[in-house]
Amino acid sequence: MNKKIDLWVLLLIVWLGLVFTIVFSWSVRSQLVGSHRAGFFGELAEKVAALPANAYSLFKERTSDPPLIIKNRWPEIDHFKKNGVLYSGVLKDDGYLLLPAYNNGKGQSTVQLIRIKDQKLLHEWTPDLSEIKRVHKNSDLSNFPINFDVSTPFKASRFRSLHPLLLDDGGILYGSGLFLIKSTVCDSIVVVVKQYKHHSAEMAPDGSVWVPTTIYPTSYDTIISEYRDDAITNVSMDGKILFVKSVSQILEENGYRSLLFGVGTIETDPIHLNDIQPAFYSSKYWKKDDLLISIRNKSTIFLYRPKINKIIWLKTGPWLHQHDVDFIGN
Repeated sequence: MNKKIDLWVLLLIVWLGLVFTIVFSWSVRSQLVGSHRAGFFGELAEKVAALPANAYSLFKERTSDPPLIIKNRWPEIDHFKKNGVLYSGVLKDDGYLLLPAYNNGKGQSTVQLIRIKDQKLLHEWTPDLSEIKRVHKNSDLSNFPINFDVSTPFKASRFRSLHPLLLDDGGILYGSGLFLIKSTVCDSIVVVVKQYKHHSAEMAPDGSVWVPTTIYPTSYDTIISEYRDDAITNVSMDGKILFVKSVSQILEENGYRSLLFGVGTIETDPIHLNDIQPAFYSSKYWKKDDLLISIRNKSTIFLYRPKINKIIWLKTGPWLHQHDVDFIGN
């Protein structure tokens, strides 16, 4: 039996649909521009709006090639050999390689210390994942990026020992994907710094370390939603945070706001801090404890003096997306 719908009911449904569409669109936009005026509904609306893209990504992942880790993309490479040949430079190298990699036998990421000239494995650190999971479970993660999957790093098959740094006592510092961790030569975890650490840690002249971190939440969210506010952070060997400064703030406070926001479209990752190199001695051009800082996404390097919050020197290019900076000579 067909039942007719009154015209006023149809018009009311259309009107309510238009109102909902407008409110929904406004809520999503308020999230994207960083105003967050829609509150919880805005967060929910943004997640709903992302469903088609997430569904497409999932479909593409399931129907495309298997994960690249299954493939051997460089069949000609076998450890230090290429096409079965061990080059003479390897045999003359008196250095060492600190290598974080997935260990098939142990089913997780480990860190190996290898002597290059004879390719001998001198020591291997195996992170205690059960202890890291326990620390993670009992930690307040409110200062981590909202879109960061805090569960993934602690799956044994996915965990990575990021950017290890060898210490004088035989221990190592490394990133867990969430925290900065210090472990002994016997893999006992002695220090956990609960900051979102990324990229490499560098020793400072006083025995502390400089590490790139990300500040969350950040005041820059009012400019663009989910702004990645990279910071330089100084940490003592007993895990105390001695100094934290946003790189974006450093640029603004030193007259480089145009470099930060006036070049191209404002993006969520405008800095991409990837190296903090401390100066161990003074020269004509820098002082001991100055920092040479690399911001990849601006193809920019600058010399910074933390004690007075001053950029001494800054240059953009000719390098492109550089990833390592060093003090050389005098």
